Amino acid sequence: MKILISLVSDQTIPNVLFIKEHSQCDAYLFISTQRMEAKGRTADIIRAAGINGKNCTTLIVDENSPKLISAALHAMKINDDDAFLVNLTCGTKIMTLTVHDFFSKIYSEINPVLNDFYSCSPIL
Repeated sequence: MKILISLVSDQTIPNVLFIKEHSQCDAYLFISTQRMEAKGRTADIIRAAGINGKNCTTLIVDENSPKLISAALHAMKINDDDAFLVNLTCGTKIMTLTVHDFFSKIYSEINPVLNDFYSCSPIL
């Protein structure tokens, strides 16, 4: 299963563009916070991207705790044949670093060719 993972923040456009660019995914996992969910950011992204909400899961994390973010990620059920597209353009720095660390160290061995990380880089 190809799973697109996006970190949720106040900036919804980077997530919407990423989802539209990678519309061939089977499922979507949004890593969000209580504050972003209270603002309805995940729902805004799903609506703007035009994806089926039934294929979406939201994981609520404490944006200030790498330990709790990592624990929430470890609690997810992941199959050996899952492939991930991880969008690191949004979320807090702590969320981004923790999610990157989790998928690069723990699950990059499952399908290293199929797992991709995306982040914004300045054009020099």
